Amino acid sequence: MLVWPPYIGVRLGIIYLQPFKLLLIVFLFLSTLNYITRPNDLIARIRAVFSTKVGKSALLYLLFSFIATVVYGIDSVAIKFIANSVLLLLFCLLGGFFFAQTQSAKWPLTGLAVVGGVLGVIGVVEYFTGSNLFMQFAGSSKNESDAAFLAVAVSDKVRGAYRSQATFLHPLVFAQFLLISVPYIYVQCTKTIEMRLRIIWYFLLIAAISGIVFTGSRAAFGVLLLFILLFMVGATRSGSSSSSYAIRLLGPIIAGVVLILLVAILPGIVKAKLEGSSDLETSSTVARLIMLERTVDAMHERPLWGWGPGTAIIKAGIGNEAGGTIDCFHMTTGIERGLPALLLLILLQLTVVWCGFKRWLITFGPDRLLVGANTASLLGFFLVTVILSIDYLMPLAFFLIGIQASLVQGPVKTNNKHSLT
Repeated sequence: MLVWPPYIGVRLGIIYLQPFKLLLIVFLFLSTLNYITRPNDLIARIRAVFSTKVGKSALLYLLFSFIATVVYGIDSVAIKFIANSVLLLLFCLLGGFFFAQTQSAKWPLTGLAVVGGVLGVIGVVEYFTGSNLFMQFAGSSKNESDAAFLAVAVSDKVRGAYRSQATFLHPLVFAQFLLISVPYIYVQCTKTIEMRLRIIWYFLLIAAISGIVFTGSRAAFGVLLLFILLFMVGATRSGSSSSSYAIRLLGPIIAGVVLILLVAILPGIVKAKLEGSSDLETSSTVARLIMLERTVDAMHERPLWGWGPGTAIIKAGIGNEAGGTIDCFHMTTGIERGLPALLLLILLQLTVVWCGFKRWLITFGPDRLLVGANTASLLGFFLVTVILSIDYLMPLAFFLIGIQASLVQGPVKTNNKHSLT
């Protein structure tokens, strides 16, 4: 759903049709029929998730976001926000229940690893060709919002060097998606026994890591180095069998090679930034400081409910091709939904990472890698939200939060075959 180029679609009146939206409607219809036939099972799963610390934090955040959105009235902007940032998140949770009811609970994670690796390959090809392969399919539009959206998509993203964006609207969004994908690709590398498949997974892992580097995101590059250090430590505690021992030996070696390669090219990246884009970096930092100052002023005027959806760019944004941008999801939350929503968001993020980290420390066996990958993915996602404010990636993060909630609830039983559900 999230990897489809957002600038490719067909507008019919007020409805903007894209293939992933049609697939989402079909999936929700089928899953709803499944829930109607099993209402008791659905209620039990909802209670199980919201009995956890993560679940409670997520519920409070969604509930307050809804209240803060409707407190000033219902209009088209409020309806769009509720649909995209509240209802869609709940639908993602229901989708997680659907997979948990079957033997395919890990399919979404495997699919995420495959898609992340393939997009990494696309990002590498784009970097060396110097052009986005999908822009040729983006049509012109007479609709003002569509035209502004397209202008951002096709605008020059060069910062000292070409910046890959693959199917996404901006290189930072591409980097964010790859950061979420990389830990799950690594899990596939470690658990795959057949050598040919393992080579393919390691190829996709290197492609995804290279894709992150080629987005030119400084924050994503820093998170990537953190990932490598975490996995080098974690790979030494993943089991005791001979196959696990071989994997534990291979994992740090590959991670070390990748780290050496990144360190080898890092001086060139830094040099390019210092020589070719120092003014741009300085102006970017100054712009964020201006946005922060405006955010504080706006929240001081309306600290409880905020100013409503769509107001963050007006109150604290910096002008660009699309009319304005605000480069921090926390700023957006504080302005549009108030200080309580901002605090609940931070509490939710800290709770998710902390619960996952605790579980990662005390769990051994095959479950440990999955818990570690999930925690690392969410940590990477949350760190990038500090410099990025785009709502349509939030459903993926909340889907991962739902998985994290199921992983960290209850006592640890490493010999329980149902410990992941």
